[in-house]
Order: sequence, then C-alpha cells, then structure tokens
Amino acid sequence: ELLPDVTALQSHTASGAQAVETSGGKQPPPVKSHAFTSYCLSEKEMDPSKPDKNFGAKSSNLVALRSLLPSFVQAPHSAVVPFGVFGKVMDAPENADAKARYHKLLAKMAGGDMYKSLREMRDVICSLKAPAELQSAMEKALGESGVVSGSGLEFGRAMEATRLVWASVFNERAVLSCSKQRLPP
Repeated sequence: ELLPDVTALQSHTASGAQAVETSGGKQPPPVKSHAFTSYCLSEKEMDPSKPDKNFGAKSSNLVALRSLLPSFVQAPHSAVVPFGVFGKVMDAPENADAKARYHKLLAKMAGGDMYKSLREMRDVICSLKAPAELQSAMEKALGESGVVSGSGLEFGRAMEATRLVWASVFNERAVLSCSKQRLPP
C-alpha cells in the first residue's frame, strides 16, 4: 500500500483547486493549485520575470534563454498550456463521463488499488475532448510563436501531446515518487 494515510487523492475543478484528505493525523505537504487563466500562451505572452507564473520553469527558461542568445543562434520556438487547463478541460460538459471515471479511479487508487488503476487512468485522460476554445487558443498561440502554421492537423498533434503530458502524471515512476513524498499524483 503506497499511500496508507491518504483517503482521497485529489479533485480538479474549473478553478484548479486540489484537495487532499488524510487519516491517521499526518498531513502531507501542501499542494499548490493554480486557477485557470487561459488555455494557451504564446512566447510573447510569457513573462519569465513574473514571480507568480502560471507555467513551469522549463517554459520560463526557454523564453529567457531566447532573449539572451545572439540572433545567429537558433533556439526552439514554444507556446505553453498553462497550469489550470487540465481542470478546465475536465470540467467541460463534453468530458462529463471522463470526469466521472477519473474521480472513480482516484477513489480506487486512494483505497490501495494504485498500480492496477494507472493504465485505465491514463486512458481516461487521453480520451478527453478539447473544448473549441482550447483549439482556437492553441492554434493562435502556436501560430504567433512560430511553432506551426495553425492548421487543424497540427492542433490534433499538439492536443495529443498535451493529453500524453497530462496522463504521464499517472505512470508508475511518477506515482511512486509522489507517494514517497506523501503527495498526490
């Protein structure tokens, strides 16, 4: 049993809030939650110097690095799906069934059925449908950043990659690492 004192791992809402409940009197470290701000940001919209960013260090460092490099050095262009988007997509009406299965699996995992549920959890996350607003925001940001031209085919590939990133939270290695730190996946 990986997380013996965790009775409910987490829940995602449109606001991005996450809740962790424990039993046995031990409290895990706090989980920082991020509210939804936008579906996708182009490089121009990312400010690495902001103290309260809604995107990670890798994105921040790429943008900062690009500004420091001489023009003859090529660095990859990027756009970012900010924190909070997963919860917003999960809360979309077209994902109601997936959301119900997701929460059922979280409860199953909290009950000690961790590894048996991981594959199914990844499948649920990979089945999420993208709201129309996400598609238009992602196409716009990818186009503005010079990553792609913004066609539907490219959006499909970008969305597939995004789902795989979200699902990667539920692989054996990530779950084991989180459980050792008494964090939800």
